[in-house]
Amino acid sequence: MAKKSNIKDMLTKNPKTGIHHVHFKGKDNKNHTLTTGAKNLEDAIRIVKEAKLDDIDMASRANSLNAAAITTIMAGRNVKCDSALDEWATWQGGNASPNTVRSQRIVLVALFNQVGCHKWPVNRLLFEHLDAFVNGNDETKRSNRNMRLASIKSLFKFISAKGYCVGNPSAMLRVKLKNLSHEQKEPTKRLPFTEREYRHLITHTDGFWRFACALSYWAGLRLSDVCNLEWAGIMPEEIVVWTQKSETRVALPLKNALIGNGELQPILMAMMCDHARDPKYCFPVQRAIINDPERRAGLSVAFGRILVELGIEGKSFHCLRHSFATRLGKAGVTVEEIGRFMGHGRSSGEVTAGYIHS
Repeated sequence: MAKKSNIKDMLTKNPKTGIHHVHFKGKDNKNHTLTTGAKNLEDAIRIVKEAKLDDIDMASRANSLNAAAITTIMAGRNVKCDSALDEWATWQGGNASPNTVRSQRIVLVALFNQVGCHKWPVNRLLFEHLDAFVNGNDETKRSNRNMRLASIKSLFKFISAKGYCVGNPSAMLRVKLKNLSHEQKEPTKRLPFTEREYRHLITHTDGFWRFACALSYWAGLRLSDVCNLEWAGIMPEEIVVWTQKSETRVALPLKNALIGNGELQPILMAMMCDHARDPKYCFPVQRAIINDPERRAGLSVAFGRILVELGIEGKSFHCLRHSFATRLGKAGVTVEEIGRFMGHGRSSGEVTAGYIHS
């Protein structure tokens, strides 16, 4: 509570009316003037004390001082953008997959290149710099802009937590959809493989790719989950996978007619005969590749070449996962159940629905 003399300093007397007015700084950090309605100074002081306007004024001034102090401290630290990025990558490595960290780092380096801020203190990066990168006037699609946004927010979440800047310039950052064309807003369409295309794949591939296609088509596994599959997860009645992307446990019942339809068990037996050289992992060679950020894209490239050779256009390996969801959807399985089989979160119904095609 302010002393009486301090409250007195907040008061002025209107020379014409003789009424005292109180001047104070509010929580909005703006100066305000209100009438106390009192001509007597003692009454005016009592009214200010009862309204606690002196407390509001004190709190506002303290907040201003605190912000100024933080700014002074931060200005002395001068953590450079490149150094902050390295620290962030180490921290993010404990929260996300190496591939996610690598992808986000590529985005952030592109931001630094555009702004030319590699050696700047991070507290010099402003909302305007970030907004120009996310919402630049170019042909970048919405999905890529969302990736830029997520990468920037992750970086500044870390920077703010470390106290390297005052506030968070990315807090109000959004993708401005109104500035994008229809083509930019629309997601890239992925179509499921038809059963005829799947049969064509299985007939004309062998080894890893034959097994991978079958596991994705019949069990909905991602390529990364196929590569990281462990022998311990393959059981007589189900396949259990800990997905790499969301670290979710997924149990796929092999006796379900929609998951395997009696075709997956003999393929799994063939896997055991052909690839049982490693005691733990089904595909150790491909696992090493998929978990190496520098090499993982090579698997998708290799599969793309197979599709070209077989005359299958407009598809990728991930489209086999769409085939899985579509088959279950047409059979009347609920979106929630399909999402559970695919390792999606409980609140990801919209994501799951995007895999189901008519």
